[in-house]
Amino acid sequence: MASEAGEAAGAKADLKLQFAPFSSALEAGFWHQLTQKKLNDYKLDESPKSIKGFYYNGDPVGLPTRLTLEFSAFDVDGPTPVRCSPALGTLTT
Repeated sequence: MASEAGEAAGAKADLKLQFAPFSSALEAGFWHQLTQKKLNDYKLDESPKSIKGFYYNGDPVGLPTRLTLEFSAFDVDGPTPVRCSPALGTLTT
């Protein structure tokens, strides 16, 4: 019985929180929206703008986790896709 408890404790000790590096994915829709915003809304305004991407880590083992910016990045109050975590940030132009 004591050896089972020791094995369980050893198994728990092997579980570690590890950093998972991510790869960024800027979709074509993001670049299109940025162009439209810069030409029509921001113009020469270079002040920082709030944006929202999303982080997804449900890909198969061996594939990097993704931080994605898409066309909806400028709608910081918009919905976040299912099984994703929001990633708020600042855009400087």
